[in-house]
Amino acid sequence: MVVHGDFNKILYQHEKQGGNERIQGEIEAFRQYLLDCDLQDLGFSGELFTWCNHCEFPTKVRERLDRACGDRQWIDRFPEATVSNLPIACSDHVALILKCDVRDRGGDFTPEAQISF
Repeated sequence: MVVHGDFNKILYQHEKQGGNERIQGEIEAFRQYLLDCDLQDLGFSGELFTWCNHCEFPTKVRERLDRACGDRQWIDRFPEATVSNLPIACSDHVALILKCDVRDRGGDFTPEAQISF
């Protein structure tokens, strides 16, 4: 299973710039939630911050709220998967691009292997 989108949570304080710090207990609760669901952050390339309030300094806030996470079965099936965070354009969030290797691995190519978001 893979899930992606706006979780509205961060995993580490360095994923937030500006504004008040996130409450450490909330950060730890989100980490525990991912562990309980057997989900692992897939990492990313590109922009660190995936959301911005579009204000100017000193009230500008940027955070990594959007991410893609997969369980062990999904990660084993798509070990070459990559997540790209595009620059913020016309929204307050970036677009996430999840690319998966769906080449035939000795079995039949099935529609469930065709993943698009």
